[in-house]
Amino acid sequence: MDSKPVLHLRSSTDLAGPDSLLLDLLPALGRIGWRCDVGVLCHRRHPDTGLLRAMTRRGVRAVRLPTHGPLDPRLLVALIRRCRGHGVIHVHDPKGHVYGVAAAAATGLPLVVTHHGRLSRDPRERLYEQIDARLLRHADRVVCVSRRSESFLTRSCGVDTGRLHWIPNGVDPERLVPGE
Repeated sequence: MDSKPVLHLRSSTDLAGPDSLLLDLLPALGRIGWRCDVGVLCHRRHPDTGLLRAMTRRGVRAVRLPTHGPLDPRLLVALIRRCRGHGVIHVHDPKGHVYGVAAAAATGLPLVVTHHGRLSRDPRERLYEQIDARLLRHADRVVCVSRRSESFLTRSCGVDTGRLHWIPNGVDPERLVPGE
């Protein structure tokens, strides 16, 4: 495939549901010719994330994008540079979305957001979720992993239904094979 790669953004230190999805999906996409890179947003004091190591082990090109605080202009500059050569920015969490919207505006790249749900109990992450709810209207496409999420985004966040696409999470059937 000759298209430009997709730059996925994920803010993570622990492996969670969206990370499992990416760890299954991105290597599979690579096997059928879709090039994907991952930018892992992580605080500069916690540079060694499980997601970054897991992506690298699975053959996905992943880079660390260090943050120096909750809203870091240096991260935005680094992300804009990282966008060179990519065709789409695809974000997977509210913090990534905040930076993804700004990078898409600066680079002209289309922005896709996968809404994995709202589960945070951390006050700072909830703030990102509130900002995210307002920014979702600026995404070119929003992927919902459930019908409930789709309903929430139209009703509570004002996302136009023409931008929403329901794609249920996939499951790697190899992981479902029973053990001994």
